[in-house]
Amino acid sequence: MKKYPLNKYIFFIQHSEIDKKLNSYKVFKQILKPLTKKVKSEDSCFTYLLNYKERTLDFSYDIWTNI
Repeated sequence: MKKYPLNKYIFFIQHSEIDKKLNSYKVFKQILKPLTKKVKSEDSCFTYLLNYKERTLDFSYDIWTNI
């Protein structure tokens, strides 16, 4: 991004709530933070059927851009 500052980037990062605590995610976020801005961050879930049982899966996502 520094090498080609005229390029535009959008990052869609989907992760679990647990991933926010991982060191690798923290480093990734720390490196990109000065170069991007957060457009949206949300915690959500979706429900699905598996073997006739309803299950819910939580997830989080972030959208970052340099635009």
